Amino acid sequence: GNVVIRGGVVSGVDSGSVIRAGGEITVGQARNATLEAKGSVLVQKELLHCEGTTEERLLADRKPGVVSGGQIRARRGAVVCQLGSAQWTPTVLRVGGLPEEVESLQKELGARRRQRVKLHDLLGGLPDEEALEECLPSEKSQVESLCTQRADLRAAIVELEQELATHLAQWEAEPTVMVTVKQSLFPRVVLNFPQAQFNAEHQVSRSRFFLDSNGRKVEVVDLGAELPSHVNLPED
Repeated sequence: GNVVIRGGVVSGVDSGSVIRAGGEITVGQARNATLEAKGSVLVQKELLHCEGTTEERLLADRKPGVVSGGQIRARRGAVVCQLGSAQWTPTVLRVGGLPEEVESLQKELGARRRQRVKLHDLLGGLPDEEALEECLPSEKSQVESLCTQRADLRAAIVELEQELATHLAQWEAEPTVMVTVKQSLFPRVVLNFPQAQFNAEHQVSRSRFFLDSNGRKVEVVDLGAELPSHVNLPED
């Protein structure tokens, strides 16, 4: 499922190129392109005015390693050499948030719960035995069908709740979402975390950006500084 492009993906402003991968995308450089990956996006030179999403990390950690312009979502964070440009190019990097699998499960669980509420209302809120006892003989087959559907939904909801709990536990155990800038972050760069935002008003050099222990403020520390105890770095 990986896509490897040693050269570049270059499009005009009005004609977009789209690269999708079930795994990682590795690209030399890209301009005015859209990159969508389940795995990480690895950039050897630069991303200029691109749109992109990755369920893992954006890695442009070798010189020149430029990410400037456009909007990128890297759920598990990013490591870049240069973010934005000396020309103050508007650049948005979104990190953090729930995995796609969790969001999908939450939507499905919500839909199943709403279906069960409707069936429950159709049965007058009664248990199966009472609903069957109180219905007319001509309605019995329909009520039996509704009871069966409600029972099936109940079982499906329990299964989805268990699967969702497993995914949430895995998500909570993930390393701290962080943006690492190895050289420079320029003005007009916006870092969007789930509950906080960092708007660059001046140039920042060699820094790490992550949420504080309450998850409501973006902390900025020098690349060589000691990190707070709540920060859990990825193994690599």
